[in-house]
Amino acid sequence: SSSCYSNLSITCALIPGTGAGNVAPTLFDCVDPSPMLRTLEIWVYKGAAILPGKCNNFKFYWESCCRPPGLTNIPQSSGKGFYFDALLNNNPGDNSSPVFVSEPVRAFCVGNNFNWKHTAIEPDGDSLYYSLISCREIKSSNTSPTDVPFNPGWTAQHPISTSAGSPGIMTMNNQTGNINFT
Repeated sequence: SSSCYSNLSITCALIPGTGAGNVAPTLFDCVDPSPMLRTLEIWVYKGAAILPGKCNNFKFYWESCCRPPGLTNIPQSSGKGFYFDALLNNNPGDNSSPVFVSEPVRAFCVGNNFNWKHTAIEPDGDSLYYSLISCREIKSSNTSPTDVPFNPGWTAQHPISTSAGSPGIMTMNNQTGNINFT
């Protein structure tokens, strides 16, 4: 979407070799690899858009419903959706997008300190800035994303639980993307 042109809808195809059975590489650091357990799978979709021209506010987004039921930090989680976006200003000319070089998902061991360098590189050498934001969704009555509320005590900066089930401390280095928590 943009303010300059009509909205486009792009079909993305599942990349062969991803999806069910494509388990995150470090999943079994602390999880029994039994086939009876749920796993973290990596599903990769790819699509292409030919932009109709220059605009300072292209927005690429994906949204879907719904989150799993019973999440500790989000009330009535099964009724809350997902929304992810990326912005592009192509007025200055051609530009590259950052590429994440770390694995996209991890299993985290309860009670262990964890450092996750969720790093991206930018081929043009542009600067990158990392930050945590609230979970977002698009409600059926609205076309703009809204923040998904957290249960009391949890926030975008403290979205995880400790082993005792209370909000945990999470930090993110805005220059490197390194995330640290227990």
